[in-house]
Amino acid sequence: MKLPSKRLALKESGLFAGQQYGFRISPIWIKSNRSYYSGKHEDFKNAKNFVNQGDWSSAVLLWKPLTNSEDLKTSSRASYNMALASEINGSLDTAIEWAITAKKLGNKKASNYINILNKLKIDQEKLKKQLKNN
Repeated sequence: MKLPSKRLALKESGLFAGQQYGFRISPIWIKSNRSYYSGKHEDFKNAKNFVNQGDWSSAVLLWKPLTNSEDLKTSSRASYNMALASEINGSLDTAIEWAITAKKLGNKKASNYINILNKLKIDQEKLKKQLKNN
């Protein structure tokens, strides 16, 4: 078995160590998937079409009234969708509030989503702090 030269081994290990350190201290984009509720209700169906077009503000206009529905399932799902739209629009605090509302209304997915949002908020605050120190 042939080993690499000392020079090459040192160069490659230094590059690897530098990359790993860079990943730890600098922000990177991570693609993640989120699901939202669509369903039998006509407004959920119409909102789905808007979301597919990237028009979240029009979807919000349909979901928001549904958050006050007397049907708990409908209101919890609409609240969950409002949380997602808030996250998409960059408002994590509002997203957390909507997710908490969804949880209180009995939405089972909301607890996990609240944890995700809280982690995102912590990461966002870390990033702001890091960027301030530069």
